[in-house]
Amino acid sequence: MAKSTQPVQLRVASYNLRCPCDAPPNDWPSRAPRVARTLSQYKFDIFGAQEAVDAQIKFITEDVGYQCVGLGRERGFNGEYSCIFYCPGRLECLGAHTIWLSETPSVPGSKSWDSACCRICTFGRFRERSTGWTFIMANTHLDHVSRPAMSNGARVILDHLEQYFGDYCVMLTGDFNTYPDTEPVEIITARMQNARLVSETPHAGPDGATYHAYKVDPQERKHNEPIDYIFVSSDIRVLRHEAVDDFEDGLASSDHFALFADIELRMDPDETAAE
Repeated sequence: MAKSTQPVQLRVASYNLRCPCDAPPNDWPSRAPRVARTLSQYKFDIFGAQEAVDAQIKFITEDVGYQCVGLGRERGFNGEYSCIFYCPGRLECLGAHTIWLSETPSVPGSKSWDSACCRICTFGRFRERSTGWTFIMANTHLDHVSRPAMSNGARVILDHLEQYFGDYCVMLTGDFNTYPDTEPVEIITARMQNARLVSETPHAGPDGATYHAYKVDPQERKHNEPIDYIFVSSDIRVLRHEAVDDFEDGLASSDHFALFADIELRMDPDETAAE
């Protein structure tokens, strides 16, 4: 179908779901209803999830109603996913693939640069059903130990995204395990924009840390700066950026705040061709 020339608005998010390894009251059976509540309340059109495992993916697809693309990061495609969830009533996935953040990105289970874990990035091409607009979404979780693995992982992602810039609006979400003024983030922002910094309205929700480790009091948190991000290509307008404070009675859905951005996809009408 031919694309509409009208801008399209979407709510895109990054959400570290926390793998199910905590004791009650933060075990997964206790947190699953909290995750469902957050997703129901904030109505993300599409979000990149980190630390997701099969049971969590099954719950979000079967009980909440999202669809999901991605692979587990280990050689047998099990383990944690850096997957992309999307609302099937609004969006259609036209294709998706996963690469490994290593010197051999196409080799499942590969890792390099002293990375503590296998790290991956999932890419998807999506169409907004009512208008035909297509865009690229990528989602990742960088290593938490090796600085070279973080920086080189960011380079691998950006090298892979380069083929899409100019032809598509591009979004990248993720837990980068590092602060804004560090090399991995600077590598990405040499080509993309931090949605928080270009939002047309001031950042909403908790300021500072996005990883809270279930601690309500900001003074008790390990980090005081964000490690989770939404990056957008320059042809995307950011209307709003928010960190979701979903603590209720001292309990949260995850050990990270979800981030979301309300965005508007923009492109020169001359570039809107039939798919």
